[in-house]
Amino acid sequence: TVGFTARKSWTHRKHAVERVLSDRVTVEADGPSGQGINADFFVETVRGWLDQGATRWRVEYDLSPVADPGGGAVGFGGATSHYSTFDLY
Repeated sequence: TVGFTARKSWTHRKHAVERVLSDRVTVEADGPSGQGINADFFVETVRGWLDQGATRWRVEYDLSPVADPGGGAVGFGGATSHYSTFDLY
């Protein structure tokens, strides 16, 4: 599961609105998060809700890895949907 605050920026809002089931996304969490992730996934579930007195819009995606026949992650390419960074929590 990856989650982010949709109102954090215009880009976050755009992806919160446009992401649908089976979209292919790239999760890069190899910077400050220390997760060491940079791989492609398919969106399996989309959840969104307001909290903090309806001032914060949170979004979560359940993801499944994109695997090549050899069992590794497939690099992003082509015209598939792409979102470059998720804040993992």
